[in-house]
Amino acid sequence: MEPHNQAGAEAAGQWLGQTWAAALAGALDSMTGEVSSVEWMSEPVDADSPAPAGQMLWWEQGFDLTPEPAVWVGIPEETWTEMARRALRAAGVEEPPPEEARRTCLEILSQSFSALAQAMGQRTKRTVIAGTGRELEQPPDGTRFGTVRLDGADTALAPILAAFGELLAEALEEPAAESAPASGPDAGGAGKRDREARDSQTLDLLRGVELPVSVSFGRTRMPLQDVLRLTPGSVVELDRSIDEPVELIVNDTVVALGEVVVIEGNYGLRIQRIMGREKLLRSNPLT
Repeated sequence: MEPHNQAGAEAAGQWLGQTWAAALAGALDSMTGEVSSVEWMSEPVDADSPAPAGQMLWWEQGFDLTPEPAVWVGIPEETWTEMARRALRAAGVEEPPPEEARRTCLEILSQSFSALAQAMGQRTKRTVIAGTGRELEQPPDGTRFGTVRLDGADTALAPILAAFGELLAEALEEPAAESAPASGPDAGGAGKRDREARDSQTLDLLRGVELPVSVSFGRTRMPLQDVLRLTPGSVVELDRSIDEPVELIVNDTVVALGEVVVIEGNYGLRIQRIMGREKLLRSNPLT
């Protein structure tokens, strides 16, 4: 690999770490209603470095930018327990059983990877999809991790380990500056027109792609025992009042807010606000 490409991959790896840390903070904020402090540290550590007492939760995540898994995360037990405790406390659960806490932590992870996929899509100007992912007993040998530090309520929590594959970093490299620009007075303009033509052809190919569109009136969390008691006529209270706008969801991403209307006997949605780019990147897809 050329030196400038190596530098580009390293910069992309740094971007991945910072962006995922921000996505993790966004997922925590969404589920806890609090503002989380999450910081990415790129200094490499080994997976077998001395770890705090308790079980490590290892997770492997893939994205369709690469043909193989591209992200590995290790969360110490005290940290994933605290993450889940905050989220479940916001839902009214004070003492969650360990398995429910573990599932809640995995849901937070899933939301963070969906947000990371959106950010990668913005960077590469294409749709990026996060795969299913899976738990591991141990990460691949030789994986070098950076750390993500999450502030606790009273004390610093054990850091989360995160590693990003080389192929993923290479796919996210910024275009290098041209070392030998074309000569002639209109060289820059011609290059711009060529790029615009290619972009137009790409967009034309995508215009006919169909995406699932749905409307969300609200969400709620219920203990399994309450779900099992549901019968015809039961009423489930959602987290949105009748005066609040509902969400328009495209491909599991909230893209607009609006009000419900009736059109010839069918429900419809009158758009009131389109999500801005920054809001769109930080919105948490449904998982």
